[in-house]
Amino acid sequence: MLPGKNQSVALHYILRFAVAMCFIGHGVFGIITKQVWCNYFGVFGIGTEWSYRLMPWVGGFDILLGIIFLWRPMRIIAAWLVGWGIFTALLRPLSGEPFAEFIERAGNFGAPFAFLLLAQAQSVLKSYWFDRIRPFQVSYPETLLRSSLQWIVFLLLMGHGCLNLLGKKGLLDQYLSLGFHNPLATARAVGLFEVGAALVVLLRPIRGLLLLLFIWKMASELFYPSWPLFEWIERGGSYGTILALYLLSGAGQQALFKIPSVDMKQIRWAAAWLPLLALVSCKPKNYQAVSQNPFMYSKTVKKLNDIVLENNFPPMVASRNYAYANIAAYEVIAAGDTNYNSLSGQIKHLPPMPRATAAVDYPFASMLAFCKVGNAVTFPEGSMDSYVQHLKDTVLDAGMPRAIFDASVAYANLVADSILAWSKKDNYAQTRSAPKYTVTQEAGRWVPTPPMYGQAVEPHWMEIRTLVLDSASQFVPIRPPKFDPMNRQSEFYRALMEVKTMVDSLTPDQKHMADFWDDNPFKLNVTGHVMYGTKKFSPAGHWMNISGILAQKMNEDFSGTVAVYTVAGIALFDAFISCWDEKYRSNYVRPETAINQYIDPDWRPYLQTPPFPEYSSGHAVISGAAAETIAYYLKDSIPYRDTSETEFGIAPRNFVSVRQAAREAAASRAYGGIHFKAACDIGNEKGKLIGQLVLQRLKLRKHE
Repeated sequence: MLPGKNQSVALHYILRFAVAMCFIGHGVFGIITKQVWCNYFGVFGIGTEWSYRLMPWVGGFDILLGIIFLWRPMRIIAAWLVGWGIFTALLRPLSGEPFAEFIERAGNFGAPFAFLLLAQAQSVLKSYWFDRIRPFQVSYPETLLRSSLQWIVFLLLMGHGCLNLLGKKGLLDQYLSLGFHNPLATARAVGLFEVGAALVVLLRPIRGLLLLLFIWKMASELFYPSWPLFEWIERGGSYGTILALYLLSGAGQQALFKIPSVDMKQIRWAAAWLPLLALVSCKPKNYQAVSQNPFMYSKTVKKLNDIVLENNFPPMVASRNYAYANIAAYEVIAAGDTNYNSLSGQIKHLPPMPRATAAVDYPFASMLAFCKVGNAVTFPEGSMDSYVQHLKDTVLDAGMPRAIFDASVAYANLVADSILAWSKKDNYAQTRSAPKYTVTQEAGRWVPTPPMYGQAVEPHWMEIRTLVLDSASQFVPIRPPKFDPMNRQSEFYRALMEVKTMVDSLTPDQKHMADFWDDNPFKLNVTGHVMYGTKKFSPAGHWMNISGILAQKMNEDFSGTVAVYTVAGIALFDAFISCWDEKYRSNYVRPETAINQYIDPDWRPYLQTPPFPEYSSGHAVISGAAAETIAYYLKDSIPYRDTSETEFGIAPRNFVSVRQAAREAAASRAYGGIHFKAACDIGNEKGKLIGQLVLQRLKLRKHE
């Protein structure tokens, strides 16, 4: 039956916008070089380097077609988008992903297909394929269009429901980020709802349910952990097809809007195919979807980060926590993943690790090993006990067999105990009782600064055993400028005035930069006679956060995520030792001290000066080292948004690459007025050398 003409305009615009959104959103992921696309290029034997080169071209073409279709919809473009949508959706199962990934994208090719059906009744004036499809009021084949939309909506709901039942990592990350403590149980509930809704839509589309599904899909995509806006735009085909079916399934207005009767042929056909869809799409649920979720590891590192903050550990001590805890986790992973090498022997003094003698869930065991070492390295046991119990309860609730659970706990303890025994030989305990730093009034030497006037922090840190460096003094930078504040032509005076002038004329962005990278574990605030302390992450903790943000953005698996944290943690640890070796060798004066003494006694830096010598900048050295390792194991040119400081009331910052972030971290110390610019530039270069040495000597992946 052909309906009246009053709905064709509304359907035209719904499907037109849906198609444009889908392919513009898809194209954006090509422009930003989404790492998972490498898998799809790999189906044709295209390597990673060429994949990244081709992605922007493919993405740009998608965006171009989406914009053209929005402006001038034509059958030729709609037909191309049907084929392209099917092709790109098929690449997912062809690259090893579940078949549900294909059917879940039915909206991508279903929306342009529905638009073609809507457009077929329009008269042809010039060229059928290249004619502009205008929103005229025309008759169209309602039954065929409605049946097609039913199948499209059925497939996209069934596919997404099955991905929930499979425990897809991205969906579990989404539920974790929303605060659900048992993401697998949440995924099961959502999956059952969507599968049930898919069956109802196929058999008898109900307006109330379709409206609920439209709102559900529109809202849920906005909570996707990575690139939520672009994910939301790309899913336009899903929203559009649901909304179009809602419009066609109206009741109580005209005969056109009667709820369709049940077609027994459809029921029999669906009954025949549903078992097959269930077989290929909905594999059995398993606890590994939780235990092997890399987001869980990032959450575990963040928990240690929070405890370091609460206990007010100096930044170099915090780096020791992260290094040993991540190494413990990595050694567990290397024992269970044949793609990774143990660090034993690569770190010369790291002994061989014990091997598991029973079936172990290595990712779960790695998190337990991380927690045990992180808990015991520098602070009393018990700080992470409640979190460890939460981890254990989570995997047991998800169905981990008791035998595997017990074996994993036992193996985690074995590796953690080995790492702890090894860590106790690094001279840390001995430096706890070493003599304190003696402050002298020699010109040009560091002295405590206001308002804390704190004693020198960790003056013996260069005596800590390094992990990769041959010694703390392996990379000694050039000497800082000679202290000569009375000579206005001297290099020192020019550098001193550069700092003062910079701080006195900071722009809002420079202030934001300084605040963002301040990372002061303890700042003493003085207001009149009132003094109080505020805390933030240490710089090492900030770089741990960045490692997690980028690993998640690049869609790294569990092993790859642990590897990135580990190599960055090692670089941070050695960088602090090397930097502290120079700080207490040169004992160089801070800008604040010299400016107060020789230029302006009332001048204050924008940031609070930390209690240790100036040369060279610790932020610059450790940031340069960490960025080199992250850039190698992930990718340097990753545009990303760093939200690490939002919990401290500081707005996020955007970066085009991880090395740019390291350069900014270094520059921020000069803007803060606590370092000379040369100490930042030279420190950043020194950090790069340390990071490159770490990469040269440690081969975590077997095929590097």
